[in-house]
Amino acid sequence: MGRYAIFIVLALTFSLMTYGQGLRNVFFASEVELTRNHSTSQARNIAQSAAFVAIQNVLDEEATFTPGENATIRIPADGGFSDWPQMQGAYRYEIINQADTLLRVLSVGRFNTREYTTEIEIGMGDDTWEPDVTRAVFSGARFTLDGSARIVGGHVATNATDAGAVRLGWSARIDSSLSIGPGAVEGFTVINSNTSGTNIGLGVRNLPREENYTLPQFPDFPVGSPVVGSIVTSSGGGRTIDPADYENVFIPEIRVQGNRQLTINVGSEDRIIHVGRLDIKQGHVRIIGDGHVTFYVEDFFDVAGSSTVNATRDPETTFVYYKGTGELKFTGSTSYRGGIYAETANIGIGGSGGIQGNIMTGGSSVEIFGNAEANSRIIFAPNAHVELKGSGRVRGAIVADRFTAGGNTRVFYTTAFDDAFPEMRGPGGGSRNKFVRNWR
Repeated sequence: MGRYAIFIVLALTFSLMTYGQGLRNVFFASEVELTRNHSTSQARNIAQSAAFVAIQNVLDEEATFTPGENATIRIPADGGFSDWPQMQGAYRYEIINQADTLLRVLSVGRFNTREYTTEIEIGMGDDTWEPDVTRAVFSGARFTLDGSARIVGGHVATNATDAGAVRLGWSARIDSSLSIGPGAVEGFTVINSNTSGTNIGLGVRNLPREENYTLPQFPDFPVGSPVVGSIVTSSGGGRTIDPADYENVFIPEIRVQGNRQLTINVGSEDRIIHVGRLDIKQGHVRIIGDGHVTFYVEDFFDVAGSSTVNATRDPETTFVYYKGTGELKFTGSTSYRGGIYAETANIGIGGSGGIQGNIMTGGSSVEIFGNAEANSRIIFAPNAHVELKGSGRVRGAIVADRFTAGGNTRVFYTTAFDDAFPEMRGPGGGSRNKFVRNWR
């Protein structure tokens, strides 16, 4: 019996030793796997954190992150790793420019012996300004609709969240929806005199995020052109000018008055007219030919009385860039068929005056009053208080910093106009438009 007991004790001891060794092996393997997973996770964190830095440098066009067409940049240049003490690891980049249409950014993180690669694809396109005009009115800070004013056929949105930033009169009406700023509370931000809320056709909702509208680049005007004599039409039977009279020169003033007519022949090509003052008081500017004409106006632009500009052609064929600071006023029974981009000037449209074309300004005020009608695709004035008074009408869309409409005014939302903006650069200083297309 004693012999069997010894065998049993020895067997149990061996089993316990084997089990203990197995447990140690399991714990060791588990610790190795845990360390490996931690190293991989940390390498991934380094790669992704470095990727954010790379993306910002690429978008900012830092020289060391901007390879030429079909070129590759490695950081460090020798293809090794740069230490990142704060992350207790290291990183490296490879930036590949594919035909100047796609940038591939490889961000590699290393921790201990583990490496992880994050790949980002950044698309490169022309920096073309394309405004969002999918609403009847967008107003950045405040929106007021009073009297019997009405927004017909389109939505309204604002970033406003402050108390009483949106005000609606009893008889005012928005046919579609009203969107207020992210997180805004309707009962706090919107003061609606019509307590039934039936004056908002599709109700009130919140924007998912604040929206930002920016003007395109204002173009550089021609410099160093020869100065020629002014063109004044105030008596006789009018005057006709051809490209040889106005191209590649600077005209101090074009003045048309006394109900006379100035005919501008543009032929079949696009033309530029650079002028100091464009003064049309009770006069008519007739433009003939198939080409487009762009006016670069330095100091003064005025259309008054019952003057007409471009009355027989499509609005998209004529555009004015205005650099002056004096307010642009279109009053009386004027008619202007063309677009306007005022760098900083305010704009007033009154009387029975009308503009058929796009209106843009970096100024602080756009006022439409009397029986004026602005048949524009949009009034784009993201820094301005846009105000409609009397029975003023806008057919198109409005972008403003603040919007006020009262009386019997109307905004008829539509984009069904033939007139369009000329091709404009975005606000990024003329750089290529870059956007993150893929991340993996």
